[in-house]
Amino acid sequence: MKTRRERIWPMFITGMFFITGYYFLYSLTAVPELILKYIFATIITIFVSLAITIFWKISIHLTGIGGLTGGILALAYITGTDLHLVVSALFLAAGLLGTARIYLQEHNPAQVYAGFLLGFTIVFSLILF
Repeated sequence: MKTRRERIWPMFITGMFFITGYYFLYSLTAVPELILKYIFATIITIFVSLAITIFWKISIHLTGIGGLTGGILALAYITGTDLHLVVSALFLAAGLLGTARIYLQEHNPAQVYAGFLLGFTIVFSLILF
């Protein structure tokens, strides 16, 4: 999807699917709270990205990998698990992905950095707190 306008409905529909999935998982009693927090954080990230997309073309690819990185880092902090290798690999993958998006002229550096920071900040914060 090259233009901001083409992204609006797919992002909205994706957000609605995540809300539906969250509702069904929430109604089950055996789902860990951490999973519910991650899905809730993803829903918030999708709709914040959608609001930004109305005015500016933020990188959704980097928002996704930023959210995954933030989620894994929060998980490592909460559980006290050493996931430095996984987090390092995610940062490397994010760098490669961001470089590819810029190289393909799909985004400029500001859109790439903003996407990663948005996903990382929202998911990390909502899982940790």
